[in-house]
Amino acid sequence: MNRSVVVTGASGGIGHLLCKAFLREGVRTYAVSRNPPDIEDALYRQVAVDLSNPGAGLHIAAALTQDSEPSLNMLVHNAGVLYNAPFEALDTGALEEMVEVNFLAPYRLTAALLPWLRGAEVAHTVYIGSMAGFQGSRKYAGLSGYSATKAAGSALMESLAAEYRGENMYFNCLSLGAVQTEMLERAFPGTEGLKPEDICGYIAGFALEGWRYFNGRVLPLSLGDPI
Repeated sequence: MNRSVVVTGASGGIGHLLCKAFLREGVRTYAVSRNPPDIEDALYRQVAVDLSNPGAGLHIAAALTQDSEPSLNMLVHNAGVLYNAPFEALDTGALEEMVEVNFLAPYRLTAALLPWLRGAEVAHTVYIGSMAGFQGSRKYAGLSGYSATKAAGSALMESLAAEYRGENMYFNCLSLGAVQTEMLERAFPGTEGLKPEDICGYIAGFALEGWRYFNGRVLPLSLGDPI
């Protein structure tokens, strides 16, 4: 069976490794970011686009059409932006960028790709959330904007699961705890987290098979504090 996935935020870190994990499973992989990684694989496609652009979804849809893809099996909203600043000092531009990338981009992109998701036998959309936005989790000073926008993204998956229940489309969120990335270092300098290469294998497996067991769920993926 031919399978395909769109992965956002693919320039490095979790996104880059996710692309490699999907390729190992024989999945045609569309890597989306302003500067997609250079990966040599017959099933790999680079899609250079800025997700803060409202037309980004149409650009990605055009790449699918150009490749004659009639359907899309998986959509992984991995792109994220984090600014660590006190609530009263958070720059308006920084907040707007987090809203754009962490919430509006997944919203618009899902809407733009619905025809391809509907065309698949089964389609699974996964939002990579954060324990910072997980309801009831411990919250941290300086992350008010990030936590709120990540919570909005996870609520979007819950809402879409309800909206399209009974169809072939499934929507879930994985709320990550501490993973050793540049984003973690910015938020909690010196903190050690899970290795990205370990977590990416799990995420890819969940995207491929998690729809069989979950829909509209926000699932914590963390060993504990911080986030």
